[in-house]
Amino acid sequence: MLLIDKDKDKDIGIGVHELARQIFQSKEFIESVSSLIKKAIAPYNNVSNYWKPYKKNSSAALGDRLEKLDSSHNHLATYDRRLNLRIHGISEVQGENFEQLVIDTCWSIGVNITSGDFSVCHCLIRSGSNNNQKQLRNQAPRGIIVRFIHYKSKSNIMMNKKRLDKPISINEDLIPHNYKLFKYAKSKLDKKKVRTLNGIVIYHDGKKNVDLFTQNDVDCLLDEEDE
Repeated sequence: MLLIDKDKDKDIGIGVHELARQIFQSKEFIESVSSLIKKAIAPYNNVSNYWKPYKKNSSAALGDRLEKLDSSHNHLATYDRRLNLRIHGISEVQGENFEQLVIDTCWSIGVNITSGDFSVCHCLIRSGSNNNQKQLRNQAPRGIIVRFIHYKSKSNIMMNKKRLDKPISINEDLIPHNYKLFKYAKSKLDKKKVRTLNGIVIYHDGKKNVDLFTQNDVDCLLDEEDE
């Protein structure tokens, strides 16, 4: 049977306790622990640095969502205007009925329509508030916007618009985004191959029609032509 010297065991316990106290109170230990703690909390010292990855991801996600919402809005707005046409160049006569002007113009290209085919027909307002009659006479005629009840009426006019007299032009009623895109595409690509169909900008590459929704779509076509 092993006999334990209680006094000796007590002395050993005191020695270990003293050793631990010296270690924990030593300058080297305190500096080492402090260094480890500083490294651990360093990323959180600056709150902005801590949130930066989250902010970056949130901003990217928000940007993607806004882009999708904008694209969806453009598609809906384009669809809503599919029955609209803008007519420019019809000479104005004070007090004359704009519906009749449009009807006469359409008859001149072989498209028979009546006022019953219109949902809306009105003259576009000139920018500014100048009502001087002499200056108004020297300005180009105001455009007319027409919304048809049936798509077929609008389609027939678009198919026959090449028969119009030169001063008169008929075009689709483009939303601002597509109007800018149409102008951009015509300035960068062969303008004879750029047109619109149901409010969408289209480029014919010689084989097929390519729908254009952004300026990047136009730039990609330019890159393909350069290759």
